[in-house]
Amino acid sequence: MGLNLATPEGAAGLNVRAAALEALGHIFEERKSVEDALHATRLFGRLDTRDRSFVTAILLTVLRQKGVLEALISSFLSRPLPSKSGLAVRVLMIARPSCCSWV
Repeated sequence: MGLNLATPEGAAGLNVRAAALEALGHIFEERKSVEDALHATRLFGRLDTRDRSFVTAILLTVLRQKGVLEALISSFLSRPLPSKSGLAVRVLMIARPSCCSWV
């Protein structure tokens, strides 16, 4: 079971995660607030209400559990990720809360 991009639901799921990833970039790199980051995210305005709520839930979960998520990710690594790997870390951070409700 995975994300089937051939279906509208699969494409929407990818858009949700892409929007969450972009918004996290605005928050971590540009120090924007959640609200400002969502407004600056290109895909966010094109999502339906349910998907926008899911993006917001992913963002708030990542921000609330950031330390736990960083510790969880690093526990699977034999050495720390390089400082240039911010995008990879954000992908892993949004993957965890969006697939599991018990972060």
